[in-house]
Amino acid sequence: MKYDFLGVIVFGIVLLIGVAVIAAFITVGIFLIRALSRYVKSGNVRKEKSSIKKSLGEVLKDYNS
Repeated sequence: MKYDFLGVIVFGIVLLIGVAVIAAFITVGIFLIRALSRYVKSGNVRKEKSSIKKSLGEVLKDYNS
């Protein structure tokens, strides 16, 4: 009888750890999806940065010549 109770306690602890790990993976997945969607929606900012980088590259090219 004592071993049955101990087995139930161990099973409960393992089950709680498993649920916590699954919840952590789900949370990380949600944050990853949110971050990727924000990155995809920020297309205009990336275009502006690329034009700034091109103009900076041209300035450095002119400076070195």
